[in-house]
Amino acid sequence: MARPQSGIVPPPLYHNRIQVFEILDLPMTSMTVGQFSVMIPGLGHQLAQSNSPEEMRVTVGFGFMFWTLAWHGMTPRLFKPFETLESGDNEIIEVEGDLLVHYTSSSQKLIEELIQKVENNLKGLVDLVVDHELHWDKQLDADQKIPGDIWVSNDEAEFSKGTFMLHLEMEHHHKFSKPLVHSLYSLLEAREMSDRVMIRVMDINEDEKKGTYLQLFHQNSDKLDAFLEDWLEQDQPHVLGIGEGEISVRAIRFFVPSLDVLTGLRQGGIRMNRFSQTRQWKE
Repeated sequence: MARPQSGIVPPPLYHNRIQVFEILDLPMTSMTVGQFSVMIPGLGHQLAQSNSPEEMRVTVGFGFMFWTLAWHGMTPRLFKPFETLESGDNEIIEVEGDLLVHYTSSSQKLIEELIQKVENNLKGLVDLVVDHELHWDKQLDADQKIPGDIWVSNDEAEFSKGTFMLHLEMEHHHKFSKPLVHSLYSLLEAREMSDRVMIRVMDINEDEKKGTYLQLFHQNSDKLDAFLEDWLEQDQPHVLGIGEGEISVRAIRFFVPSLDVLTGLRQGGIRMNRFSQTRQWKE
């Protein structure tokens, strides 16, 4: 049975770093970047093993065009790129991104070591467009249950235990973090979608940017986007339209395949246009 990537179900560790890359000359370089990117979670696992008792988990996600080109058009049926949503003065803006890497570890040093390996292997092939050190908000995430319906449907066996993740970046004054997130949770429950979406909440607290970073794991692109449109309409002007708390919200959707699919691709599946469910390392 396929296994999800290890960074999805367990909560994040103390140190977190999110990087998003745009791939240069995507049609020409997608396979080269793909061959390395599927190795990143395994490299993180090996690094943690050699530095026991430190822990490290790495999650990789792929933008729609990158996945489509690198893996010859084979995509989960409900995987669609995110498009800008608007309601009155509120909007969630679509931004570009082809590859997401989330490093979470008990050791900042391990994250920096793996990032150096990633940079060395992708040098000249990608532009780094997002790079945040993040704090996981344990209080907001503490009551989260792992929904059973965030995974790609079982009738798409080759994508079993994969999921979609919306990278949602909100730039705002810190005092608006909890109202924003609680409004999302409340609407999920009201729309009976709390079993279909899992939210990870992290704080952006950098010199040039403050706000909230969310990962919304989900099974159906259209249903999540319709839900977010409802959220924009409901919260206007109570949260998103609030005067001094004017908020910028940006989003990118990624496909997060299972660990077994990544391993199969690493073992030649990319070249052979095949998704083999094989295992190369154990968790």
